[in-house]
Amino acid sequence: LLDCAVLALLSALKSTLLPPITITSAGEAVVSSEISARTIVPQVNHTPSSTTFGMFEGHVIADPNLEEEGIVEGHVVITYDENGVLLSLEKPGGSFLNDEQLRECMKMARTRALQISGYIDKSVDAYFKKLGVTVSSS
Repeated sequence: LLDCAVLALLSALKSTLLPPITITSAGEAVVSSEISARTIVPQVNHTPSSTTFGMFEGHVIADPNLEEEGIVEGHVVITYDENGVLLSLEKPGGSFLNDEQLRECMKMARTRALQISGYIDKSVDAYFKKLGVTVSSS
C-alpha cells in the first residue's frame, strides 16, 4: 500500500494548481476560480517511486498484494527517482535475501521507477493541456 500511496501523493502534487488570490481595498482575500496566467503550478523537482518485494519460502514476490503481504516472511522496499538514482533501500529483519536476489530486485525497482515517472509526467501533461495550462520548465 505504501507504493500506491506514494504514487497517488506525487500525482496529486504534480497536478496541483493554486488559484490566484487578490486582496481587495477592504483587505479581503478573493480566490479566483478561473485558470489564468497568474495560476501557480508548484514545482515538484523529483519523482521518487518505491517498489516493495516480499520473500516467501526462498522466492521473491514483486509488489505483493494484500493477501500476499499477509504471508510473506520478510520484505524489502527499494526507492529510485525519475533519473534512476537509488534513494533508499529498506530491509527490516525477516527472511534472508541473497546478493543475486537483491540485485534483481534493485534492477526491477529501477526499471519500474523510470516507467512510473514517465507515466505520471505524461498524465499530468495531458491534464494540464486539457485545462489549457502552460507549465514553465524553469
